[in-house]
Amino acid sequence: MSIDKFFSYPVVTVVIINHVPEVYFPAITICNQNMIKADNAENHKIFLELMEASSTGEGTIHWDLYDNVTKGYVWNLTEWAFQDGHKIEDMLLECKWKLHQHCSPKDFRPIMTDFGVCFTYNWDEHNPLPVGHPGSSYGLVLRLNIEQDQYTWSEFGGAGMKVYAHAQGETPLVKMHGFSVGPGMETDITLRYIKRKNLKSPYKPYCDEKQLKYSHIYNAELCRFECEVDAIIEHCGCKDYRHPGNDVISLQTWVINWVAVRRGFNPTREKETKQSARDVALIGYLRVIGV
Repeated sequence: MSIDKFFSYPVVTVVIINHVPEVYFPAITICNQNMIKADNAENHKIFLELMEASSTGEGTIHWDLYDNVTKGYVWNLTEWAFQDGHKIEDMLLECKWKLHQHCSPKDFRPIMTDFGVCFTYNWDEHNPLPVGHPGSSYGLVLRLNIEQDQYTWSEFGGAGMKVYAHAQGETPLVKMHGFSVGPGMETDITLRYIKRKNLKSPYKPYCDEKQLKYSHIYNAELCRFECEVDAIIEHCGCKDYRHPGNDVISLQTWVINWVAVRRGFNPTREKETKQSARDVALIGYLRVIGV
């Protein structure tokens, strides 16, 4: 009996409270819910019409109307989104760190996320900003202009910003976990830092030192995201332009597969995910004001 119990590797939970003088503030990623600015929309009228048609849910896109311009047309959608989307220089009206330190657009890095083009503050994993106290006086305050007069097409039909707090080095899953801030609204967010270290085999759930292809940081959601991207590429031969990678495809192929994913294809069922021994979730304070 005692031998069987030993080889079942029972675990005793020990909780130790360790007070530290400061922790690192998370990276903050912000995204405009609009994809392309109206001033640039004429350059991509066909794409916007296709997006509108594929979002109606009626199931029919009359490709004959677009064949003369879309067949074989290779379009780097990622490059286009960065070029003709919203710029942080236009959206950022005010930025304060710990209330008395001013920040600027230079402190934000443009990044492509699962939601589209976004901008990340405090992104450098080798030099993250420290914070020693909770509360609004020791966090990040942003006042943003969403440029609603420049709106053309949004996948979810809303107006405002998507915001997501995450660890430095982590690929931000804004579409999956980000929260929305509407125009004219002030939102205060309190954050807590949580770090988990899972036991390796023979302890359940038999974790390993899994490395992710698209993120320096591991967590279960990122693992599932990676499996989803790989499954889409395997089944469709292409990927969403917002997913990691350098694939460039025809406009028609991209829209066809984008509609397929929206209408029920569940790629995560096709891949088995495995828990890693390192799992970082998210201390800090953030205020976002939409204009």
